[in-house]
Amino acid sequence: MSEPANKAVFLSYASQDTEAVRRICVALRAAGVEVWFDQSELVGGDAWDRKIRGQVNTCALFLPVISASTQARQEGYFRLEWHLAEQRSLLIAKGRPFIVPVSIDATSERGALVPDAFTAVQWTKLPGGETSAAFVSRVQTLLDGPDAVTPPAAMPSVVAAPARRSSRLGWVVGALGAVVVALVVFLVMRPAGKDAAPAPKPVAATKSPVVPPTAPAPVAPDKSIAVLPFANRSADKENEFFTDGVHEDILTNLCSVRALRVMSRTSVEQFRGTKKSIKEIGAELGVTYILEGSVQRVGNKVHVTGQHHRCAHRHPFVGQGLRQGPQRGPGHSS
Repeated sequence: MSEPANKAVFLSYASQDTEAVRRICVALRAAGVEVWFDQSELVGGDAWDRKIRGQVNTCALFLPVISASTQARQEGYFRLEWHLAEQRSLLIAKGRPFIVPVSIDATSERGALVPDAFTAVQWTKLPGGETSAAFVSRVQTLLDGPDAVTPPAAMPSVVAAPARRSSRLGWVVGALGAVVVALVVFLVMRPAGKDAAPAPKPVAATKSPVVPPTAPAPVAPDKSIAVLPFANRSADKENEFFTDGVHEDILTNLCSVRALRVMSRTSVEQFRGTKKSIKEIGAELGVTYILEGSVQRVGNKVHVTGQHHRCAHRHPFVGQGLRQGPQRGPGHSS
């Protein structure tokens, strides 16, 4: 499949949500993003149909806007757009972002009347179409190129700057997300170390032979993870947007790893600032691994600290740098 000839974002929505979608469109266009926001659904016609099909087939990102309105409508042209986008996604290389679902109300992934491809990626909540700076930065990052996740066998030491970035903030968010995800994937997906088998105990002589018990078959570990909202350690509280952007980018990249079961952002949001223990959170969410951390910006430096938990075992990592010029990714110690 050829590369998209543009960097446009296609907004697909039900007509009842026009005003909310208009807010998303305005926020993206204000950041210099090209948006295809068609408001002529009632016009129709063959020429209009060909135009829409062509845009779905050539856009760089497809943003389906999901709501109570789309849930209530069993039929609608937007459903054809969704079908076309899902069909196109089958032709796109694994790991390359294309479908970016947005929910503008309380509609969740569970039970949503959407194509399967929509539930395979992380959703973004934009209540009423109010668009955060973190989401705009994420869209800019995705438009500039897919964030490849490093295979578990290789640990990144240098984060290379892309040839062109429309937003330095978007680059930093994308780079941090890619590095942290590479570390998490390495830790979660690496084979578990084998414990040395204890020496067999001597068996007293008896008249009947003693048959050793059969060892139970090994059970494959559950590769499930929850990424708790990252804490903002910056003095400037406006960096909450940046911190949320890092968190959202990590979730998006982890969702591209098919072997991982990743809890949605809505599921972990309830634990923002919680006093519950990691053990309690893991039990409530039903996951094997939990990642928590913080982000701090000081001038043009970014410091990320994270903690990866598996039961009582911890695997800390600290990331620092991502300055102008050559970049150095976070280190790792076990």
